[in-house]
Amino acid sequence: MKRLWVIAPVALLLVVWLGIRCLNARWAPATDELPDLSQWPPDAQTVAHRLASEKEMAKKRALFASLLTSRFRDRPDAIAIRVSWDNPNTIKLCCPARMEPWNMSRIALMVWREARNDLGENCSIVIFHTYISPGLIKVGELRPMPQNPNRAEVKYNFHMTENQLW
Repeated sequence: MKRLWVIAPVALLLVVWLGIRCLNARWAPATDELPDLSQWPPDAQTVAHRLASEKEMAKKRALFASLLTSRFRDRPDAIAIRVSWDNPNTIKLCCPARMEPWNMSRIALMVWREARNDLGENCSIVIFHTYISPGLIKVGELRPMPQNPNRAEVKYNFHMTENQLW
């Protein structure tokens, strides 16, 4: 009889735990990663084709930034991402404040690769979180690796300091 008092609560907890796991598996999102971003219109080939018609580098950079921004904003499930040039060697990537870091890294790497392929420049990318009231907050950087320019490294710093507010 004493064993029943121990086995019954353990069995009940096990059944409740398994039920919760099954419910979470059924209704939880499959993934929180964005799909293949380079295939969203305008895709990488379209961007390269449109940039080939421009001769002046400043116009190429402006067109590149507007095409990549439209890739995220001109769709039914729009994402508030903006690509712009901070200076000739640095791209400014503004992402929503609630975007996961791995998605920001994927977007930054995609932009960096397309900039290298289409513009022939090995630039760096500064990643910002966008907010309505405080403005932009710098959260990370993508830098090409000095020993291997075909690879890049993304570093984040989510601890806000004075130099992060823009």
